[in-house]
Amino acid sequence: MLFLLVFLFYFAARISFFFIPIYLDGLGFNGFEIGVLIALSSVAAFISFFPSGFVNDRSSVKKPLFLSFILLALFYFGITVFEEFVFFLVLFLIGGIGLKIGINSLKNYFLKTVELGKEGETMGFYNFVIILGVFFGILFVSFLVPVFKFQLVLQAVSVLFILLIFFLFFFKEIKGNDTKIKEYKDDFLKKNILFFSLILFLFTLHWGAESTSYGLLLTNYFNLDLFTAGLYMAFPLLFLGVASYFYGKKIDAKKIDFSKVFLIGIFISGLTHILMVVHPVEFSFLIRCIHEFGDGLVEIGMVFWIFRSFDFKRLAGNASLIMTVTVLGEIVGSILFSNLGGILGYEYAFIGSGITSLLAALLFVFYIKKYGKQD
Repeated sequence: MLFLLVFLFYFAARISFFFIPIYLDGLGFNGFEIGVLIALSSVAAFISFFPSGFVNDRSSVKKPLFLSFILLALFYFGITVFEEFVFFLVLFLIGGIGLKIGINSLKNYFLKTVELGKEGETMGFYNFVIILGVFFGILFVSFLVPVFKFQLVLQAVSVLFILLIFFLFFFKEIKGNDTKIKEYKDDFLKKNILFFSLILFLFTLHWGAESTSYGLLLTNYFNLDLFTAGLYMAFPLLFLGVASYFYGKKIDAKKIDFSKVFLIGIFISGLTHILMVVHPVEFSFLIRCIHEFGDGLVEIGMVFWIFRSFDFKRLAGNASLIMTVTVLGEIVGSILFSNLGGILGYEYAFIGSGITSLLAALLFVFYIKKYGKQD
C-alpha cells in the first residue's frame, strides 16, 4: 500500500516537471516568466523542506502529507482556471510547497524506517517505484493531451490528489524524537557538510535547466510532437531506477563504495547532458538513457552519504536541509538556463548545465582526498 502511494504521488506530481513549461508556453508566457514561475515553485522548498523534515523527526508524517495533497490539488485545478501571470505566481508558490512537502515526507519515512544493512536495496527500490510513477505519468499525459484539452487532464490530476488522502488511513506513523533546531545547525555547519553541499548545488543546476527547458528542447529544437516527446522523456527514466536499485544492492553487499558510485554518476550525468543536444534525435535519445543511468548512481550515492553523515534521530531534518541545497541549485539553474535557452537556444541550457555538473565531479575528487570515503 505504501509503495502504491509513492507510485501514484509521483505519477501525478512530476507531470509538472516536464509538461508545465510546455503548457505555460502555450498560454503565451515568455521564457523569463516561465523561469520565474518554475523558480518560485522551487523557492517553496525554503519554506517547506526543513519544517516538514523537523516535523517528520519529532512527530508526524501523515499530517504533512495531507497538507501536500490538498495544496497540489488546488495548484493543478487553479492553473486551469486563471490565466493572468500574477495569479500564477501565487499558484506556483502553493503548488511548490505542496510538492516539496510530499516529496520530502515520503522520502523521510523510508529513511527513518529502512532496515540497517539494506539501505541501498530499500532506497534503490523506492527510487525505482518513483521512476515507474513518473514513467507512466508522462505516458499518460503525452497520450491524453493530444486527445483532450490540457486543462481537462490537469483537472483530472487535481482529483487524483484528493483521492490520495484516503491512503493516509492505512499509513502508520513513525516514533518521534525530542530534537532541537540548534542540533541541526551544528550538524550542517561542519566543513565536510558545507563542501559536499557546494558539490550538490553545482550538480543540481542541471535540474533547473531540465525543469524549464527539457520539454521545450524536444518540441522546439528537435521538433518532436508532444506524444513523441513524452516517449523520449519517459523511457530513459527506467535506466535511473534500475541503476539506483542495482548499485544500491552492490553497496549494501560492500562490492563497491558509494563514493566511487557517486563520482562516476556525476561525471556520466554532466558529459551526457552536453552530448544529448547532438543530432539526430535517435542519438540524443541514446545519450539521454546513459544520462539517466548516471543520475541513478548519484541518487543512491547521495542516500548513503546522508546515512553516513548524520545522527539517526535528526536524519529527516538534516536530509531536508541537504535537499534544500539541491533545490537552491534548481532555482538558480531554472532562472539562469531558462534565460540562456530563451536567448541563445534551448540546447545551450543543456550544454551550460552539463559543464557545471562536470565541475561538481572535479570538486568531489578533492572532497574524497580531503575527507575520505566516509565508509
